[in-house]
Amino acid sequence: MNVTKCIKTMMINHDIKHIDVANKIGYTKQGFSNLLKKNNYKLNDIIAIADIIGYDVELHFTDRNSNDNIILKSNDDWFWYIAIIL
Repeated sequence: MNVTKCIKTMMINHDIKHIDVANKIGYTKQGFSNLLKKNNYKLNDIIAIADIIGYDVELHFTDRNSNDNIILKSNDDWFWYIAIIL
């Protein structure tokens, strides 16, 4: 599933309209629709959209050799710093 489909599914599950998300992240309705159509997001946009809808984001890293995992969660303060610089 691509990011746009995930966002639309989350919005449907929480009965949230495009215009509500757009206004809260500083987009026009048309600008937000364009963002969804392009399916090309910055990490901080994904986190902001998910947060508005009521979801947390996890960035999951898995070492290919050892299968060790590192999981960053959007509710951690320093996660936002990483999201802004990416």
